[in-house]
Amino acid sequence: ASDPEAPFLEFCIALGTPQGLSHHLFFNAKNGDEFSLEGPQGNFTFSPSKNERIFIAGGTGIGPLRSMLFTLAKDDIPTTLFYGFRTPKEFLYKEEFEQYPNLRVIPAVSDYNKNDWQGEKGWISDILQKYIKDGQGKDVYLCGPSPMVEAAMGKLRELHFPEENIHREQW
Repeated sequence: ASDPEAPFLEFCIALGTPQGLSHHLFFNAKNGDEFSLEGPQGNFTFSPSKNERIFIAGGTGIGPLRSMLFTLAKDDIPTTLFYGFRTPKEFLYKEEFEQYPNLRVIPAVSDYNKNDWQGEKGWISDILQKYIKDGQGKDVYLCGPSPMVEAAMGKLRELHFPEENIHREQW
């Protein structure tokens, strides 16, 4: 989730299991601890173009997209971020994203029934068609859990996004 120009690495890791790396980092790691890293192993990278950009993130899938947005915040190409998470407290980087002049953020909560949320409710893939009418002239960067990515891919196909304009990472 780091700024590509930063001299450090920043990670966006969910704390969802009672074991594993995220549990260790949250409960045992402290400032100054050293870790060995490998990678990245994937090929989810930004490909510059003049097309309008659509970013779609689910949960911690915001991490790689945030890293891309650091660079894109410097240009004037319209970019829309659809960001889905379970509850309002999981809206990561909200204040930061509000500072980007050419970024429209459309957040949605999926598991929240209280009345204090003013944004979209439901799965992020289900609201795409409310804001996007067709996929021509747009590039999509999609990152998150497999069920969210697969559901979004179905909606993007319905909107006639060319496959070559869709870049995705899922787990």
